Amino acid sequence: MTQQTQAHAQTLDSLVCVVLDVHLWSGRRKLTPKDLQKVAPENLPPQDLASLGSKKICDPGELAEFGRLKRQAERVLLETGYRFLGGYGIPADKLDEVAAALQALRSEFEAYKAGFLSRYDQTVERWVSRHREWESIIRKAVTPPEDVAERLRFDFRVFRVAPAGNTDAGEDSLLDGSYHAIVRETARAACEAWERTFKGNAIVTQRALRPIRKMREKLNGLSFIDPRIYPVVEQIDEALAACPRTGKIEGGPLTGLHSVVLLLADAKRMVAHGEAVIGNANAAATPTAQADKASAEPSAQNQTREVIPQTEAEPEQEPEPEADPEPEAPVPAGRRPATSGDGLFF
Repeated sequence: MTQQTQAHAQTLDSLVCVVLDVHLWSGRRKLTPKDLQKVAPENLPPQDLASLGSKKICDPGELAEFGRLKRQAERVLLETGYRFLGGYGIPADKLDEVAAALQALRSEFEAYKAGFLSRYDQTVERWVSRHREWESIIRKAVTPPEDVAERLRFDFRVFRVAPAGNTDAGEDSLLDGSYHAIVRETARAACEAWERTFKGNAIVTQRALRPIRKMREKLNGLSFIDPRIYPVVEQIDEALAACPRTGKIEGGPLTGLHSVVLLLADAKRMVAHGEAVIGNANAAATPTAQADKASAEPSAQNQTREVIPQTEAEPEQEPEPEADPEPEAPVPAGRRPATSGDGLFF
């Protein structure tokens, strides 16, 4: 196993894929020409009953809760992960937390499903009573409750992704695709935060920090996917650190938040920022850069030493004729008189 393959394996070992297995029942059946063969064009079914070739056999409001629970499950996964291989990639150390949240939603789903099935017949009857002139086409399309029960399902599966063989190309593509997916989803969330909270506002409250903190936690948790993520996390940390912990946010701190949100809202800028920081760090750490620095130091020392002899030869001054010159203090052997150049050796 090459060093790169081993690094890929370690990265993938820190990642798990969660696939939602949620199926909803639409409460619709196909609207056929036979349903409308005796209906004049001006007497078509109302839009709340039929549209785009389908007819509703149940009140959509009764089914809305199932859709809400599915969307909530997707939000739970996107708060810590990203779309990955038909599911959601999340950090392995977040799996217990995510699984607990999904299990709670599954319990809600099953409880609502049981209640819905228990009142299914009454729900259909109420729908028929609202559309008496279309009763026949509704009743002919009613789905048996046992079929509805089979179609309504909430579950999820967890699996790991492991490299196959000793090839690096597939893992490179997988991880790079993951990085860009993370960046795109972050940009989408940042655009929403900008439009909803920051755009055109000279003052914001502490609530404005919530979406930024969520994005920060998500990026930090997924930084093992690609090193270009962490420089963006550092930018967020700097902006948050400049904000007051209580009260309104304005002036310089708000300007800093604007800058970081606009950075997060632009996927290309995020990538460029990460690459620039990593590139500068790598350049500073290369042997060539260190060798150039080392070779520059002796040259500077030589230049310093060349200056010193010039400062020792001071012009002699003739003594005053009225008085003898004072004797100079003896200089200990091995030392020279102090000069202004001595400070260069600190």
